[in-house]
Amino acid sequence: MGVINVTPDSFSDGGRYLDPEAAVAHGLALAADGAAILDVGGESTRPGAGPVPVQEELRRVVPVIEALACAGGDFALSIDTTKMDVARAAMDAGARMVNDVSALRSDPSMAALVAERGAECCLMHMRGEPRTMQDEPRYDDVVSDVKAFLEERLAFAVREGVPERKIWLDPGIGFGKTAEHNLELLRRLDEIVAIGLPVVVGTSRKSFLGKLTGGRAEGERLPGTIATSVLAWERGASVFRVHDVAAVVDALVVTAATVGSPIVGGNMIDEHDPPDPDDEIDGGGFDPEDEDEIADPAVTVEITGLSLFTRHGVTPPERELGQRLLLDVTFELTDCDAMVTDRVEDTVDYADVCEQVALAAQERSYKTLERLCNAIAGRLMERYGADSVRVKATKPEPPIALPVQEVSVEVWREA
Repeated sequence: MGVINVTPDSFSDGGRYLDPEAAVAHGLALAADGAAILDVGGESTRPGAGPVPVQEELRRVVPVIEALACAGGDFALSIDTTKMDVARAAMDAGARMVNDVSALRSDPSMAALVAERGAECCLMHMRGEPRTMQDEPRYDDVVSDVKAFLEERLAFAVREGVPERKIWLDPGIGFGKTAEHNLELLRRLDEIVAIGLPVVVGTSRKSFLGKLTGGRAEGERLPGTIATSVLAWERGASVFRVHDVAAVVDALVVTAATVGSPIVGGNMIDEHDPPDPDDEIDGGGFDPEDEDEIADPAVTVEITGLSLFTRHGVTPPERELGQRLLLDVTFELTDCDAMVTDRVEDTVDYADVCEQVALAAQERSYKTLERLCNAIAGRLMERYGADSVRVKATKPEPPIALPVQEVSVEVWREA
């Protein structure tokens, strides 16, 4: 997600793209560098920033969004605003996502607009407001507090009619948090990811990176931005809001290739194009000329009840003493030569599948079963070229006070 600040006072590049032509050129350059989403904002949210009147914010962002929408390209447009009138005008101009740093608190009626338009929505955690958010921020447990906040705002958005699949979550790095708060959120980001929705992380050029590196200025914080983005990706983040798109894209591509889970190109925003009235309607029935459209036969590989001793969990006893997990995996292959050759060497080695599951489950410790299942699924997809994978992890002796026979989590991934 490339940042386009059409503002005179943003902390990093305030004033550079206040002219609409400069902002549009910058946006197209970010897209060429690999940005799948362009996030256009007309009100600074830096610490201490004051509010911007609606008409001024509209004057800044609408011409930029209109021009970028007309330019076309393989990118989606997002409006960074807390105001419903600005969001409505931006979506009229071509935006398909609302990035609300207030998580629909500044203007709760924004939720109904997002639902009505079928737009994506990013809900971010922020303590207070930009003007006051850095005034001695305190938390009982910053990760637990942020997670609880995001879950509450998610529930609100869903109640207002926004489909859960349209919602992204942002822990709000740098928004009402100390440097240590930011680092703790990055360390335990998998706990936010466990909510089950795409997680957006924005560390780009932020002040805590300068503090960690001896006081470097905004323009000298790219190495810190790259490092934190890579760490966030490893912990499950999906979207990275950055100023320096090309460098971060390269870093993530190399990281993904190294660990064997490729970055998928294109934007994540749903397309809902209406049917073209000029398209021919297929009346059904078999047509020999459609033979190529018939799905190839698929092979389903299923292994159940793989028992492993692991060190996953939230509580210290689970992670230090360990516990037994039962793992079930199912995956589909459309390319399996054994269907034709009947040769053992062309089929899937079930022992190898079990070994790969064990390696993924035991090479490191995860707090959540969701993250563990996702890691196993990624390994199986990479090794066997599976089209889809289901992984179920069961705790037969869960550390719960009430009488429970077992608890389990199932994750499904598709190529």
